[in-house]
Amino acid sequence: MRADGRAHVGAPPDMVRAAILDPAVLARIIPGAESVTRDGDGTFIATLGLGVSPFRGRQTVTLRAEAAGDGLAVSGRAAGPFGSGEAAGRLALHPEGEGTLILWRYEGRVNGPVALAGARLLRLSAAAFVGRTFANLRREGCGDRKVSTDGPACL
Repeated sequence: MRADGRAHVGAPPDMVRAAILDPAVLARIIPGAESVTRDGDGTFIATLGLGVSPFRGRQTVTLRAEAAGDGLAVSGRAAGPFGSGEAAGRLALHPEGEGTLILWRYEGRVNGPVALAGARLLRLSAAAFVGRTFANLRREGCGDRKVSTDGPACL
């Protein structure tokens, strides 16, 4: 499974990077997140309530994010009652106006009963998950407000 896309957040790249590396922010922006804790430098353990079609349950996810050039290299592994999966990708953070353009891409795979849901359904579910995560990050950032260069930052 592969996907890529773009999102815009109304805060500068350094603030977006800091937000993505903050477990409290991750807990607010990741759909279905029940908890997110830091487990070492750049590693997070999250408990998520997730589902694809009839396969729903609590997943334990290990996420890793580290600085890589103009963005972050990210990877993750998930395991739960209906299977497991892993993915790796990149978030490129580019200044755009007073905010940040995020160019993202990932490649992943799933195993176990959830894989029976079919590649198309899994792709659609993953795309919806990523879309909701970035929509939440936008709301966390500034929503529709402009970032002021002389006032408090949004994130």
